[in-house]
Amino acid sequence: MLVLSFLYLAIEGLYLCISIVTNKWQLSSEFHSCQALDFVISEARKYKIRLILSLCNNWKDYGGKPQYVRWGKEAGLDLTSDDDFFSDPTIKSYYKAFV
Repeated sequence: MLVLSFLYLAIEGLYLCISIVTNKWQLSSEFHSCQALDFVISEARKYKIRLILSLCNNWKDYGGKPQYVRWGKEAGLDLTSDDDFFSDPTIKSYYKAFV
């Protein structure tokens, strides 16, 4: 299905795809999420499609900024909003350790 999607994008002259990378990426039971991401990147390259991959998001259902801020609050940090994700050095270190 993914390969067909890239093929259709290429046929239509669309060469940019934006996606959020989550640990829920699974193409089949054979792929670990990192293997799935490698596969997606490889297939995009075949069709000359450029990818913009976001490694974090705003959705609490997928973790994202809210989860990092929650961990910071649980660790005793004085955080007032999810936007502290961008400025608090400790939260930024959590993200860097993940990536």
